[in-house]
Amino acid sequence: EVLRLAVGYYATHGKVASAVKGVFSKALSPVRPVPQPVAAEAWALKSAMLAAQTYLLAATARGLATAPMEGFDADRLRAYLDVPPRYSLPLVVATGYAPAGATASE
Repeated sequence: EVLRLAVGYYATHGKVASAVKGVFSKALSPVRPVPQPVAAEAWALKSAMLAAQTYLLAATARGLATAPMEGFDADRLRAYLDVPPRYSLPLVVATGYAPAGATASE
């Protein structure tokens, strides 16, 4: 009962609640981690995955079947497609028409 009363009091009084929260935050976490910059390659990978998701949805909406794949031999694919080394190949998306009567689980 006392805790609920105290929480209700501090939740409704902004300055007091902020001060109490600040004291407890500093006492409970004296060492704060420094934010680390995200590597450009990680950022590019996330952007590529968002673009791939949009592609998958658009292809499916137009009646095409898609299958995103990881774990392929990127070096062989790079050589086959003549992709410059400065670009990475995060995934491959197989796209085509599913056989008649096929379901998503097949």
